[in-house]
Order: sequence, then structure tokens, then C-alpha cells
Amino acid sequence: MMVVFGPIAGWMSDRVGRRSIVWWSRVVLLVMAYPAFVLLNTFQSLTCLLVVVGCMAIPMAMTSHATLVLVSEILPQRLRATGMAVTYYVAIAMFGGFAQLFSTVLIHMTGDPNAPAFYLIGCGAVSLLRLAMVPETHGRRLP
Repeated sequence: MMVVFGPIAGWMSDRVGRRSIVWWSRVVLLVMAYPAFVLLNTFQSLTCLLVVVGCMAIPMAMTSHATLVLVSEILPQRLRATGMAVTYYVAIAMFGGFAQLFSTVLIHMTGDPNAPAFYLIGCGAVSLLRLAMVPETHGRRLP
């Protein structure tokens, strides 16, 4: 799914703008998060897992590919490689590294096996707030 929809996301972001693609694909991910957890916890089968992961991979491909271009375009040329590496790895370490801990705590606090979806939704909401502060790079000539 990522291989198929990544180039589509790139093409679309070149046509309508990167922020638009990132915004809407993240909104779709946030809307799909809780139902995905409910499905996975209700129908515990390989088929369900593959369908849910396949469906979630579409907006994930859309957001991840367009985000990489958007972030690189907003950074000055002399900082692009370092800026991309630092922002990506710090975010992965902070939000991905602690995801298992926070998910376990949420499940124990609520007793709900679907509670990790709220962590995903919270992180996604924060990213949408930050995205609102990023300038659109579509149609802008880069220095």
C-alpha cells in the first residue's frame, strides 16, 4: 500500500499542495484510529489484521511522503539534512519510543483494550495543531 500510494501522494501534493495532503490524510488517520482498534480487538484474525493495516496504510502513505517533502522545503538549504534527521528521530524517540509504555498505562487505567487509540489520536491532534503553523510550500520557489 505504501509503495502504491506514496507516488500518488507525491503527485497530489505537487498539484494541490503538501499541507492539504498532510492535513486531510492525518484527519482520516485520526478518524480511523478508534474503529481500527475496536475491529482488531473484536475480530482477532489474520484477515482482520491485514484489512485494518492495509486500510490504515493508505492515509499513512499519503501523510508520510508529503510530510517528508514539506519539512525539507521549509528548512533552509544548509540545514535540510540535519534538520530532517533531528526532527524525525527526536519525534520517533519521544512519541514512538514511549508508545508501548503509554498504551500499557492507558489500558491499565481504563481497562479498555482500545485505549491506545486515544494516544494515537492525541499525538495526531498535536501534529495537526503544529501543521497549522507551517507555511504552504506549493508553488513557491525554493531558495
